[in-house]
Amino acid sequence: MAHWSTHYIGIPVALLGDSKAGVDCWGLVRLVYREVFGLTVEHHKAHLAAAHRGVAIDTADFAAITEPTIDPVDGDVLHMWSIRDGVKTPNHIGLVVGNKTKILHVQERVGSVIMDVSRSPNTWRPIQYYKRPGR
Repeated sequence: MAHWSTHYIGIPVALLGDSKAGVDCWGLVRLVYREVFGLTVEHHKAHLAAAHRGVAIDTADFAAITEPTIDPVDGDVLHMWSIRDGVKTPNHIGLVVGNKTKILHVQERVGSVIMDVSRSPNTWRPIQYYKRPGR
């Protein structure tokens, strides 16, 4: 049987989207949590809109629904730095797929993909893993 993540590869990018028609990074988390894990999480629209303009997603957004972990498992969230033109901004998230280096996330102009955060060069760098709610 295919891993749950294979059903979410190739979804197009859509600011504030949270369906297979289009997602942003938080919308992808909401979609997977809803369809795979039976979880409903709030949409942080103000933070997502700001993130797409290069403003940080605050760790309080995650703390409101879950807690940090140093031992991530399938479906946990990774908060990441975006590095553009040498500027680091904590404005991206992805879902752990199998192990802590494989992440399902949304890549601009590409859509949802699986990436290995341990490989260079990546635009994104890990900040903190967060447990899937209820785990």
